[in-house]
Amino acid sequence: FFIECSGTEHRLLPGLMAYKLDCEGFLYYGMATWRKYHRRADGSWDKSFRTQPMRGAPLTDWAARSYKGYNGDGNFIYPRPDGPVPSTRLKNLRDGLEDYMFASMLERALGTVERGEADMSRRWCRQAREALAVDPRIVSSPKEFTTDGALLLEARKQIAELLEEYARK
Repeated sequence: FFIECSGTEHRLLPGLMAYKLDCEGFLYYGMATWRKYHRRADGSWDKSFRTQPMRGAPLTDWAARSYKGYNGDGNFIYPRPDGPVPSTRLKNLRDGLEDYMFASMLERALGTVERGEADMSRRWCRQAREALAVDPRIVSSPKEFTTDGALLLEARKQIAELLEEYARK
């Protein structure tokens, strides 16, 4: 969850990648480490906890380095004088969890149709199965996935439209 990674990566990991690869949970060790790292003259690292909130926007004196040479990892929310603010990475994480939830909802809906508890067209069932398979252009393995946000949004739109059609019936 580095700042330098694409937002699509932050969204896919707990979202459609987790769904496709049948992950049953997601654990992340730190949301607000708020440490300050800097390199000493001898090359070793010094870390200290920050005692002051982030000030200024969009430019701030808050260094993005959250652990030695990493930027943003462990910091999803930032302290401001008026309260914590979420990072864009946290918002992408939330969107990914919603993607997972929508896919799970579609899977349950398809199950009701396949058990004969709901009546949907063959076209709807085929499209639902295709959507739940998650296009390999989006995710084909934990190391092979898209960074094209438009492709991810199209998959979410397809799932949403299928859920809406199911709800109307």
